[in-house]
Amino acid sequence: MDNQSVINSDDFFARYIQITEDMKKGHTMEQVLEKILAYFESEFTDTLCTIMVVNKDQTRFLNIISTTFPEDLADLFKAVKIYEGSGTCGTAVATNQLVVTKDIKSDTKWKAYRHIIKQYPISSCWSKPIYSAINNRVVATFAMYTKEERDPTKKELEMINGYHDLISLVISQYLFSTEVLNDGSVPNILGTNSEMSVASIRNGINDQEFEPYFQPIVNKDRSIYGVEALARWNHPMKGILSPPHFVEFAEEYDIIDEIDKLIIRKACEKVVKLNEGREKPLYLSVNVSAKHLALHDFVSFIEQTIDETGFVYHHLCLEITETHLISDMESVSNKLLYLKELGVRIYLDDFGIAYSSLHYLKKFPVSSIKIDRSFMEDITQNFIDKEIYETIIHLAKNLNIQVITEGIETPDQFELLIELDANLFQGYLFSKPIPFEELEGYLLAQ
Repeated sequence: MDNQSVINSDDFFARYIQITEDMKKGHTMEQVLEKILAYFESEFTDTLCTIMVVNKDQTRFLNIISTTFPEDLADLFKAVKIYEGSGTCGTAVATNQLVVTKDIKSDTKWKAYRHIIKQYPISSCWSKPIYSAINNRVVATFAMYTKEERDPTKKELEMINGYHDLISLVISQYLFSTEVLNDGSVPNILGTNSEMSVASIRNGINDQEFEPYFQPIVNKDRSIYGVEALARWNHPMKGILSPPHFVEFAEEYDIIDEIDKLIIRKACEKVVKLNEGREKPLYLSVNVSAKHLALHDFVSFIEQTIDETGFVYHHLCLEITETHLISDMESVSNKLLYLKELGVRIYLDDFGIAYSSLHYLKKFPVSSIKIDRSFMEDITQNFIDKEIYETIIHLAKNLNIQVITEGIETPDQFELLIELDANLFQGYLFSKPIPFEELEGYLLAQ
């Protein structure tokens, strides 16, 4: 009796038929997978279930599918790079094996998410990689979260294993742009059935659906110094989507630069209006990816944007991201030097982590560095984080480089940074990213 399968084969086959029928009807990947998740959660009533789709490099989660998982935690998962130790699901992708975490709140793999996970009644998690039905690479993870601290049951593990191939089939069909038709043909569905397809993103660009949201950067007295423009997609079906929902897909298909350009132009147009009549004009910080920097027309685009919007070179700050992807350092350095001579400020983003180092301070004409938010998580308790932060502050001052600290969420963090002689600050303690209309209200309140 103990060796008997806990999966009902008739039930499994019926669900297989229903799912393939849904795929033929043109249901989205999310809709199909949500049905599988709903079934699991009906079988195991104390669980939350997710399917997390990864990018082709297995470095980030492209999409997190769930009907019950906390949205802010899902957004955080999508914003963090995958490595062995990045939560249960990230570790499952990195190690290519089932990972069980019995106590989330004390497990070191969950350190980066602990400040958010503590808000929810989630105690345990187990996650299994999902392999592609086409090329056998990891395309997703299936995970179950429980309210009680416990190990997975035999039935839970066997059902995860049993449904692996079905979940793999669904994800592979959509990711590799095919659908199952009655005649056995496999036409391209990428442009019609996937909300994160090239076609839908291009339509979003053409229809001006991408908008800048603005997060204030403040001085010690909390007066506003400038704003960072952050991309949001006003999706016609899903509403406002943050970058983790679309950036990785846009990067994979080389259309991220088109979004960059649209956000930069719109942000310049809006901040020009804000600066009219202001005694102290706002500085505008915009993100520029390594791929965008590599384009031959990058400098001319900036010049054209300044000319057409009436923005001021001296108020524009370019935040250079993904420096590790820059292949032609000399070319990029020459472009940045030229722009700096025009008055543009060059910011080095994510300073202090692996791919943003002293090397780039030497290579690029850097005006400011933005200290990575990871230093803020434990800076009030962790002596090492505090010492590293203070060393960066002193180094920057000696090099006459401005420092902006990101990720400030608590008054204790803010007070400590002031004691350490920091000057510019950004984070949810002051404001989340907000639309232009709310930014106007924020400025009036000051």
